[in-house]
Amino acid sequence: MRDGGTAGALMRSHDWTTSRLGLPASWPQALQTVAGLMLRSTTPVFVAWGPELCLLHNDAFLKILEPGHPAALGRPLYEVWPEMRSGIEPLASQALAGECACQERAPLLLRGKGADGQQAWLSFSHAPVDGPDGAVAGLYCALAPTVAKVQPEPPGRTETQWLYSMFEQAPSFMAVVREPGHVYELANSAYLRLVGRDEVVGKAFGEIGRKVEGQDYGALLDEVYATGRPFIGNRMPVIFSQHANGRPEQRFVDFIFQPITGPEGAVNGVFIEGNDVTEHARADDQLREAVLMYRTIANAIPQIVWGTTPGGSLDYCNRQWFDYTGVAQGAIDGKAWLELIHSEDRALVMKKWHHCLASGEFYEIEHRLRHHSGQYRWVLGRARPVRDAQGTIVRWIGTCTDIHDQKLAQQGLQHADRLKDEFLAMLAHELRNPLAPIATAADLLSRGTLEEAVVLQLSEVISRQARHMTRLIDDLLDVSRVTRGQVTLDRQPVDLKIIATEALEQIRPLLEAKAHHLDIQLSPERTQVMGDRLRLVQVLVNVLGNAIRYTPNGGRIDLQMLADDGHLTLRVRDNGIGMSSELQDVAFELFTQGERSSDRSQGGLGIGLALVRSLVQLHGGTVRVQSEGMGMGSEVTVVLPRLTQGDDPRRFDAGDAASGAPGNSLRILVVDDNVDAARLLGMFIELLGHEVFVQFHPLDAIECARRVLPHLCLLDIGLPDMDGYTLARQLRLIPGMQAAVMAAVTGYSQPRDKQAAFAAGFNFHFAKPIDSSQLEAWLGQVAEQARHREQPVTMPA
Repeated sequence: MRDGGTAGALMRSHDWTTSRLGLPASWPQALQTVAGLMLRSTTPVFVAWGPELCLLHNDAFLKILEPGHPAALGRPLYEVWPEMRSGIEPLASQALAGECACQERAPLLLRGKGADGQQAWLSFSHAPVDGPDGAVAGLYCALAPTVAKVQPEPPGRTETQWLYSMFEQAPSFMAVVREPGHVYELANSAYLRLVGRDEVVGKAFGEIGRKVEGQDYGALLDEVYATGRPFIGNRMPVIFSQHANGRPEQRFVDFIFQPITGPEGAVNGVFIEGNDVTEHARADDQLREAVLMYRTIANAIPQIVWGTTPGGSLDYCNRQWFDYTGVAQGAIDGKAWLELIHSEDRALVMKKWHHCLASGEFYEIEHRLRHHSGQYRWVLGRARPVRDAQGTIVRWIGTCTDIHDQKLAQQGLQHADRLKDEFLAMLAHELRNPLAPIATAADLLSRGTLEEAVVLQLSEVISRQARHMTRLIDDLLDVSRVTRGQVTLDRQPVDLKIIATEALEQIRPLLEAKAHHLDIQLSPERTQVMGDRLRLVQVLVNVLGNAIRYTPNGGRIDLQMLADDGHLTLRVRDNGIGMSSELQDVAFELFTQGERSSDRSQGGLGIGLALVRSLVQLHGGTVRVQSEGMGMGSEVTVVLPRLTQGDDPRRFDAGDAASGAPGNSLRILVVDDNVDAARLLGMFIELLGHEVFVQFHPLDAIECARRVLPHLCLLDIGLPDMDGYTLARQLRLIPGMQAAVMAAVTGYSQPRDKQAAFAAGFNFHFAKPIDSSQLEAWLGQVAEQARHREQPVTMPA
């Protein structure tokens, strides 16, 4: 329906959704062919199709149907033309029964513009048209001129002349052939141009056309004569022996061989009408090749590709769409694709899509699409409008790209960033808490008018809060080392009952402060595991500490130990605030915490359970958390491999090495550019009975060492002009200092920092701030070894 004048334009713009014929693209090929022939014909032609004989017509027929035009398209024939039913119905019935039917010299009252009241005499020729199943599905009716005149006759012109003029000037090719031999009786100019001749009348059809690709058109004419049924050809190839350009050329034509019957009803001729559709056929072939190429490309790329009508109804999807969603072809046409969008995203997708359809803007949105696995995955949907030469949107082409993994990674980064911000806020709060009493105590001590008991009390405050800050920093360093796999466990047989006892000693002040009741049930069986005693105590302290912190005052904590053939299980149950299902999923992630009050009264940095999980896994065990929900309490279960009976090797516990008692007095050199830190450390060592020399610069320290030859040097690493590593090497070069003990005292406490210290000749490594009890015990060991003239202690802290 590319052309066809007014009728063709009307058919292209007509709303076929209300017609029984349906959309033209869905018409059977036979209907499409006869409709094309009809539109190109200049004589009145109509087609009636289907059980209701729905009407199609051409421009020449408008003179007859003008009062009913344009409402006639797609409507039943007898509804449009009721006054002709009595004359047409017998012929139509005969045609629908499979026979050609003609009526000669039928009077017709013309009612079109400029022809009201005029009577024409025409011959009606009804030809059956087969449907896809071979049964007659409709009829093709052509109105041909007769020798009768129009009454009243226009001056100087007969109706016959008018109709022959139309025949001659018609853009479609027309001819009439008669028996015997299919001799041409009539041929219009369009037919002569097609065959490349100036005259064909009186010549036989076989002289003009010949067989093409096995198709014998002479045999088709014979069949029309024999059966009385028309033949309709669609895009059929034909070669004429001498075309207008002087050489044979293959053309493509749509045509009809319409039988002509005589007075006795026998076929005595064939009316040929058709159109040269070569250019259309070639254009269609090129279009099909282009469509095939683009479909091949669309199916080759990994993305989902889809297309819709201008109104947004889905009418194309590439193979990836069906592979991805797992739905059958045709199951998501029109608007059905919306069912594949996640219900939470559907409203937003529709709002965006309708806005773009109305505005013509580019469509782009992220949403979840149902995967064939049943999972909803994130995709990036994009679409662009396709416009014609006038700028009208003729369709939309879109894609969907799976971004699920990237989306989850992005959400993970956002979650981590949020946790980082929360952690920094918590860290600032936790570090300020001990700093406040330390600063106040220092201010009071500086006044110098306090009684000895008050000074002792303030000193205890400073010491206690400093230890608290040290634990916070140690926890941070611990979780960093453990999560990166940089911790080496000191494995040896250890009794979990002893672990529980040590852990309870550490958390008892917190337990008593919150007035909790603790119920302990330890297994009577042998409860040994192969593990690091200090790290296992750290695990249980963290688990118990969490239970205590997140249980309101006066709550209940249960510690239960169970043993089976291969495992030991520790369960810590509380009746505290509990956990949501979402929090349980991330409870062991770094920096995760439950609900906290605005003053962060629960304390902690959100790293305890992360550290617990890492340490338990290093011991070959598992840990899990359970809660019935908020306000229902929580239970943490730690499972460790049990040491089998008889496998009880004993090893020296390095932790016991710090129990040595002080021996002789030592000469000790303290070097630190922080004057306050150096002096206070010197004061503490003097209280232990040692002789102390405090220096603040490396060069002064070297000069002092030459004079006093210290037994032991406590050196800061970050010194001006010369770092502590270099200073230690310089001190070793002084005569008499080769056997001196060197200890690094520094805020750099990563494993690589300890390795660098030992490589520089240090015997020991202390992390600031120094634990006073550890320093006292170590100095006692060094003094005892010096008294026995043994080698200095070199184990790392």
